[in-house]
Amino acid sequence: SSDLFPSHDSIWCTMNYSEISSLALSFVDRQTDPEAVAAIDGMLQLVEAKVNRFLQSSKGSTTTYTQITDAEQIDYPLPSRFSAYRSVKLSTTNTAGGTKTTLYYATPDKFDNVESGNYYTIIGEVVKIMSDDIVVGNYLEMVSYVNVTPLTSLAPTNWLSDLYPDCYVQGLMAQLYAFAKDWDAAERMEIKFTDTLNEIEIQDDKTTWSGSPLTMSNC
Repeated sequence: SSDLFPSHDSIWCTMNYSEISSLALSFVDRQTDPEAVAAIDGMLQLVEAKVNRFLQSSKGSTTTYTQITDAEQIDYPLPSRFSAYRSVKLSTTNTAGGTKTTLYYATPDKFDNVESGNYYTIIGEVVKIMSDDIVVGNYLEMVSYVNVTPLTSLAPTNWLSDLYPDCYVQGLMAQLYAFAKDWDAAERMEIKFTDTLNEIEIQDDKTTWSGSPLTMSNC
């Protein structure tokens, strides 16, 4: 039941792949079911698929710097495990310091028609930039949300399991209930799982980003 799980704010434990899997199996009384145990990795992938669709948290964000070697280059590859951008800037250094020029998002069709300004767009696996401030030796600074690193026996922790293990356990329990064809319990736990994802987003909005939100431009 949902009473098994208090708000994530009261949970401070770090859990790994084995602990999360064992706890979820125990809660749904499937720890001795060899078929359920064998399906755990696949179920975790389904949990992470929803997390990646739903959650954009600063805990799962990364900053990458790419040095500009050609002032005429406009195409750069997206960061690894890219989900969405928080900000794209030009920077005089590859650190948080330095002078920054903010690039504003433009839709691909608008981007193709602008002739000046500071913009970026995303096409396929490439980010395209345009600015009068592109200088060889400076850096393209990209702060992006990234998909959660898959939890496996070989990679037993990630930021979500470290900070919000209840989220993983709830998502895995929903999958295990569905596996057991207990549709009512699966639906109830899926709702709890979604509620926890919402709580994480709300907490992140309140405590992390003090700057302005992503700005879109009609050029």
